[in-house]
Amino acid sequence: MSESLRVSIDRILTRLLEEKEGMKLKAANEVGKALNYSPDSIRTLISRGKFIALTRGKEWLTHEKLLFKQRKGDEKEP
Repeated sequence: MSESLRVSIDRILTRLLEEKEGMKLKAANEVGKALNYSPDSIRTLISRGKFIALTRGKEWLTHEKLLFKQRKGDEKEP
């Protein structure tokens, strides 16, 4: 999937979750701490499309529930 399409889908999904579900987005670093990820790891996961996230200003926003979890039987990434 192209990067621009992924970014657009992330924006749509986060907006819907905020407006319809009342989900509050948090700073990616804060979410990383809650999930025991370093700031670098969170940025890597976002750039690989493993976390649904968006930027507002200079800050990346996401939520713990927006992490794509690996399904059983799927190969691990190198």
